[in-house]
Amino acid sequence: MELDDLKKMADLATENYKPVNNNTMELINHKSQGTLAQLAQKIKMGLFPFPITVVLFSIVFSTNVQAFRSVLMWMLLGILFIEFINLLFNYGLVKKLQDPSGTTKENLITKINRLQKSFKKQSLITFILYALMALVLEMVMYAHADANFTGWFKIPMALRISFYFVFVIIQFMLKKHFYKKQFGRHLEKLKHLYQQLT
Repeated sequence: MELDDLKKMADLATENYKPVNNNTMELINHKSQGTLAQLAQKIKMGLFPFPITVVLFSIVFSTNVQAFRSVLMWMLLGILFIEFINLLFNYGLVKKLQDPSGTTKENLITKINRLQKSFKKQSLITFILYALMALVLEMVMYAHADANFTGWFKIPMALRISFYFVFVIIQFMLKKHFYKKQFGRHLEKLKHLYQQLT
């Protein structure tokens, strides 16, 4: 093999060479198919139902005076609002990750960990709020302050408490499963990709 041929092969190899960091960042930051883009899209899909929910609540409140005066209805709307704010906050973190200029590998991984903790924290907060809602429901019924639950108050307390317990546990498990399925795998993939950076 002549020297010129060797030189051409070396030049071709140099042109085709892409650093590992560049390939990794392409996987992470691709505008339509990258892992970050997929995660951002999932969070946006989680944000869209809330405005529709607010409209539905507004219609119910405007047509039903008892619903408007119901503590439980307002608590439920408040829980949904807290979930919306948390998703909005996480979406902001993802947008910051999509512009990692000047950010070190350690900072990127820290942000991913922060996102993971935020989603886990949201599941716990939701669990606590639903448990609190059940407690408030009992207090409201004893005070006869909400006519919407007069019939519910006639059910034996043991059955009501059992229902609260099952409802709250199911809510917690469903939320945990939902966040893991929708966001968890993307976060784990991101962390793995960032750890490959040098």
